[in-house]
Amino acid sequence: MVFLMPCLMNSKPPVHRVPLARARKNGLSDSITGASESDDCLGLESGRLAEPALTSLALQNLSRMRMLERIATKFNEAGTPLLLLKGGALLLTLYDRLDARAMDDLDLMVRPQDFNRAMSLLEELGAVQGASLVRDDFCPRFHYEVEYFIGEIHPVRLDLHVRPFRPLRYSRTVPDDAFWSDALTTRIGQASILVPSAEGMLIHLAVHAAVHGFSRATWLRDIADWAGRFGPTVDWDLVRRNLSNWRLAHPFREAIARVENEYGSIVPADFRKDLSTVAANWRDRLTLRQAPKDANRPVAHVLVNAVSTPGCRFVLSYLWAVGVPGRAHMAGWYGRKHWGWFPTAHALRLVWPVWSRVSARRPRQKLGTPDIRSDGQGWL
Repeated sequence: MVFLMPCLMNSKPPVHRVPLARARKNGLSDSITGASESDDCLGLESGRLAEPALTSLALQNLSRMRMLERIATKFNEAGTPLLLLKGGALLLTLYDRLDARAMDDLDLMVRPQDFNRAMSLLEELGAVQGASLVRDDFCPRFHYEVEYFIGEIHPVRLDLHVRPFRPLRYSRTVPDDAFWSDALTTRIGQASILVPSAEGMLIHLAVHAAVHGFSRATWLRDIADWAGRFGPTVDWDLVRRNLSNWRLAHPFREAIARVENEYGSIVPADFRKDLSTVAANWRDRLTLRQAPKDANRPVAHVLVNAVSTPGCRFVLSYLWAVGVPGRAHMAGWYGRKHWGWFPTAHALRLVWPVWSRVSARRPRQKLGTPDIRSDGQGWL
């Protein structure tokens, strides 16, 4: 049994309460619509939990945090820096109860140069890679994450990131050292792991929610709680500079507007005024408009990536990789193996956009479909 690291600050997050009916509609129980009354972060070493006692959500999160400790220990021993994002980082730094927030997976980020080493370390722990990408080298060059599953009885999904956001444009506008240069070290049991700074976490939470179309109410609450707790310590000038330099001001503004519509003002008025002066060009707007639709419109996903991403040679290399997938990926399109299976798989992939539209108009006809992942890479 292990202790979770104490929160970065001892002050409690504000209690953002929402009507119980709406909370249940959004998948939130009444026990997590507000912050815990305890000032202490949750410890597991003593075998006890803060009230309420072990719920199914707390048990799920406990299992994931134990797995996180194993992974962090492995990376510590190998000397490979590991940055924790989203739900896991929030449970370590913001929320003080294991049932304060649902956590579907573990989001881990490594530097691009450490990607192959990180994959090897996860596989040494028994992790198995999930859905294949277009080509073996598609990540880290073009794609931002690889999916893994670890554990036998109740497998935990891991998203191994090399960049924080999916759109290809951001791979060129957000530098590789973003979120790393000012990351903070925290403890998870006997291991240590990095988490984003107060400024970095706020940027990541907001842009991530915008890119995914604000599809979960939990993400808005995370932003409100984070800003409410750490806002007084945030360097708002640094946030503005980074948003401007990284071309992220537009999705950040959209996210803040959504949160403030739900919870009230969360950023200083002068910061909001300064941020409104940061211009967004048509590529910024097009990228954000398309991003939530990537899974359902994969062709548009590729085209928007091509026209919005800087660097002609880089874009041409991306289009070549998408147009000529590897054999491992194409095996998912056509499972029968014979001398002509590879061109047959390519043919199926080319006609799939038309085929899927026709089949959608004929609901009684049952047609097999390839694995379309939430990030749109299934079709690719």
